[in-house]
Amino acid sequence: MISDSLPWIRAFFASLCLACAAAACVPASSWRKNFIDGDRAYHHGRYAEAEESLRTARQEASHFLPEDPRRFQTLAVLADLYASRGQFEKSEKLMLKLQLMADKDFGPRSLEAAMNLTYLGDLYDAQGRIGDAERCYHQALQITEAAKWSHSVHTGPLAELASLYQAQGKLSDAETLYQQAVAAAEKTLGPDNPLVAERMDDLALLYYSQGKDKKAEKLYLSALAILERNQGALPARYVGALNSLALFYEAQGRNAEGETAYRKALDVSVKRLRKGDPNALLAMSGLADLLRKTGRARAARRLEGSLQSAFSRIKK
Repeated sequence: MISDSLPWIRAFFASLCLACAAAACVPASSWRKNFIDGDRAYHHGRYAEAEESLRTARQEASHFLPEDPRRFQTLAVLADLYASRGQFEKSEKLMLKLQLMADKDFGPRSLEAAMNLTYLGDLYDAQGRIGDAERCYHQALQITEAAKWSHSVHTGPLAELASLYQAQGKLSDAETLYQQAVAAAEKTLGPDNPLVAERMDDLALLYYSQGKDKKAEKLYLSALAILERNQGALPARYVGALNSLALFYEAQGRNAEGETAYRKALDVSVKRLRKGDPNALLAMSGLADLLRKTGRARAARRLEGSLQSAFSRIKK
C-alpha cells in the first residue's frame, strides 16, 4: 500500500535533508511550517487543508537547490495524499515527475531513483496495474542490487515485490524475497532496527498463511523482542506486535498465551498510547472477545468499562 511505504521513504529523505539544509537557496522556515502543517492535516483527515499547505510547500521547495531532497519529500507526500483519496491520475503525474527529477539530479541508477520506482510500483499495485507494479519493483531491485545492498532502500522493493507475489499465489518466490528483505534490513540497519522487525512480521504472516506455525511463531517472537527493545520510542508498534502474537496464539487455540499477550499490550497501551490509538483499541477488543469466547462475558464487560475509563483520562 502507498501509505505503508511512506515511513521508510520519509526516513530516507530526512537523512538527506540534514545534509542539504545548509545549502538551501532560500530560508526553510516557511517551507517547514507548510510541510508540517500539511502532513499533520493529512493524518488527521483534513484533506483540503492538507492539500493547500502541501501545494504551498511545493512552491517554496521549488526555490531550493535541484538536489535538495525537500523538493522530493514534498512531492512524495502530496502524491501520497492524492493516492489515498483515489486521485490516482494526479498522484501518478507527480510520481512520474519525481522519477524525472531523480534521474536528472541523482542519476537513473541512484538510490533516489530506486526509492521512487518502488513508490511508483506501490501506486500501480493500488490500482490493480500488476504488470506495471512488477516492472517498477524489478527496476528498483536492479539498482539496489548493483549497490550490493548498501542501503536500507533495498528492503523496500524486495518486500513490495514479495507482497505482490504472495497475492498472486507465488508463495515460494514471495518467501525468498521476504527472506532477502530481512537479511538486507539486518545488514544495512543492524539487527535491532524496527524495520528488521517489520520485515520479519511480513515473513511470519506468509508462514502462518501456509500453516508453517513453528516458523511463524519464531519470527513473531524475534520481531517482538526487537520492538520491545525499542518500545521507548515506538510504543504503538510494540503494542501492534503483541496484538499480532496474541491473534496468532488465539487462532491456534492457545488462548492462555493469547490472553497474556493481549494483557501486556493493554498495560503498555494505558501507560504509553494516546486515546483512540488503533493498536490500543485492537488489544482491548481482542481480549474482550477472547474472554467472551472462553465463557467470561462478565469479565469482558468489566474490562471494557475499566479500560474505557482509563483511556478517557489519557490526554488527546
